[in-house]
Amino acid sequence: VARAVVASASMDADGARRALVVFATSEGHTAQVADRVAERLRVGGFDVRVSPVDTAPDDAATYDVIVVGGSIHMGKYSHELADWAARHVERLPGGPAAFFSVSLTSAQHTPEADAQVEEYLMTFSRSTGWTPELIGLFGGALLYSQYGWVKRRLIRSIARQHGQGTDTTKDYDYTDWADVEHFGDRCAELVPAA
Repeated sequence: VARAVVASASMDADGARRALVVFATSEGHTAQVADRVAERLRVGGFDVRVSPVDTAPDDAATYDVIVVGGSIHMGKYSHELADWAARHVERLPGGPAAFFSVSLTSAQHTPEADAQVEEYLMTFSRSTGWTPELIGLFGGALLYSQYGWVKRRLIRSIARQHGQGTDTTKDYDYTDWADVEHFGDRCAELVPAA
């Protein structure tokens, strides 16, 4: 976790602080994480806009806090997410902004897995020019029910190597949802109430 920046809150017409949660997802699990973060921001008193990266607004500077999230697939975050962050890099370090990462690697809790996740984050930071104030790392999910035949076989082979679920008739959720909620609360704390 990097530095935490506290900024004065601006209010929308209703007097609420504004938050933007932008995410990229493949099978929908990262969208669920984004929704849970948004839920905690709402509890913290924010008016929240949740947006997939392909429809994310370009008016990032009008939000009091921005949360960006993505999942790791084939060793990298989506190009669209990196492109969006790079386009808004001037706004992201200028005010409270956080990043969350969803991956099966984060669920492993080994020194090797931790080093791999750190490398994913560093690559993302280098490609976007952005170092987030707050970072959340969450285990992902094996959603066999949503994979095609080839992907299901490939993912099962990888899961076997890492001691994760291999029964392709089931889905496996490795996300610690209490951690996600704690991260959402910390995002809300980046901008104090007026």
